[in-house]
Amino acid sequence: MATAPLTRAAPEQGVGPADERLASGWIHAFTGGCVACVGLAFFFLDRSYGDFAVVAVPWLAATSAGFATGAAMLRRDGPLGRAMCALLGIIGGLLAVFPTFLIYSLLRWAALCMLMVGIARAPLMRTHRDLYLTLLTCFVAAAVVAIHSRADWLLWVYLGPACLLAGLALTMQHVAGHAIDAVAKLLAGALFMTSVVVLACLLFLWLPRPPVLGFGFLPPATAEQGLAKRPGITQGGASGGGSAESKAGETGRGGSGDGSTAGEGKTPWQDMLDRMRGDLQDRNVPAWQRALLGAALDALGALAASGSAEADATSGGGGAVALRIIAIKIKLVWLLALLVATILLALAWWQRLRLAYLALNAAAWSTSRMRPLASMKLCARMMALGLDRLGSPFRRALTVREQLTVAPRLEPMERHRLEEALALYDAARFGTLEATAVHAHEMRMGVIMAIDEALAARVSPHRGVAAGAIGKL
Repeated sequence: MATAPLTRAAPEQGVGPADERLASGWIHAFTGGCVACVGLAFFFLDRSYGDFAVVAVPWLAATSAGFATGAAMLRRDGPLGRAMCALLGIIGGLLAVFPTFLIYSLLRWAALCMLMVGIARAPLMRTHRDLYLTLLTCFVAAAVVAIHSRADWLLWVYLGPACLLAGLALTMQHVAGHAIDAVAKLLAGALFMTSVVVLACLLFLWLPRPPVLGFGFLPPATAEQGLAKRPGITQGGASGGGSAESKAGETGRGGSGDGSTAGEGKTPWQDMLDRMRGDLQDRNVPAWQRALLGAALDALGALAASGSAEADATSGGGGAVALRIIAIKIKLVWLLALLVATILLALAWWQRLRLAYLALNAAAWSTSRMRPLASMKLCARMMALGLDRLGSPFRRALTVREQLTVAPRLEPMERHRLEEALALYDAARFGTLEATAVHAHEMRMGVIMAIDEALAARVSPHRGVAAGAIGKL
């Protein structure tokens, strides 16, 4: 009877998606910014002691040194990364014993230790697993900061950018192996995060929600209605013994129950802005933060005042003033729409080859069953555009085969696939081969796989797992 071996074989390393190496230094930059912002929010809670700047400067210096070293040593192994990791680890270990253990509570001390471990590991952050661990420590520390008793809306100056940078880091990690330019990756990630923020603001500001979801500054919205007024309900509560807004205002600051009520004749928005201006009177808030938030509150106050003036003018007979305000708002909306359209057109022109490539791919797929020969012609044009993106400009005097012959930056396997696709097309168009949907599908997939692999290798020198598996066939 066969017996089991006494020793266990060592597991294979680097076989899972979490063990893949990071492909861009932008991931280190965004992750380092996230760690820095969460740390600043952590120390901002203790600004009343007057040493926020004294603590923030060394924190930013250590974070920059750790993640800059990690980005520089991403594609090569050397003693610099290990030396910086050891140095930051020793400093973090000493600070974890004294004085942080004596200053902070156990929960805050553990959160700060996790952040310092993340900074110490930054010079050796090379795999997706390291990235996920660092972002997880950031999320946990941010949650600890957000639930603190001294947390207020001023913290979102640091926690907001931290969430945005974390999202950009995950976006860059997700599209690192795809044939997308770095600027397009940043724009797509920023647009996605902006859409998420706008959607979250619309949900929490206008839809009914529990009073506890005020985040320290939002007026509470009860289960009956959000901040949008319903017809037949007045601010003073003439219908039904008081509106839900005036009743919810009695719960205080964002549902926290501090006893403050909305001022007489003020809307919940104006009362919210007044409370936020009161928080800005803190002398320990940095001057740049006070000036930035003060300007934002002034802009929001002007917008709230225009809204209340429009409502008063409409109810009091001032129709001309209301129409003038509505006209101004319409002009602003049109200007904003024109700006967005200009940006979209500029992006479309900048990515015109990519968009034409995708359009030809969709057209070739849709016509492969009904008209396979026409689908193969579209695949040939798609190949010409792909070769143009790879550095072989498209010219009318050249055929696709001549363009393929002079195309640089093509691996032998990719060139062989394109030549096979062209041979299939020539046989179907000029030879005796009858074009079928199977031939159209084979040509389209061959062109897509070769062009995409060549573009991925051009963007990043590290191939993905799928490209490596295909290359072994």
